[in-house]
Amino acid sequence: MSQLFEQYKAPKIRGPFNRLDRKKAGFSDIELDHLIYISESYHEKNSCQFNPD
Repeated sequence: MSQLFEQYKAPKIRGPFNRLDRKKAGFSDIELDHLIYISESYHEKNSCQFNPD
């Protein structure tokens, strides 16, 4: 799925995700976990971290 986001230049995914409402809309637990993983991975990769070295 990540490759599709990059290939089609999809907007960056940001939480928080309303898990209950997304489950009602038909998302599976695996899909929700993947969305959360993608969101966290993007923010970790692009966060400003202070490194004094």
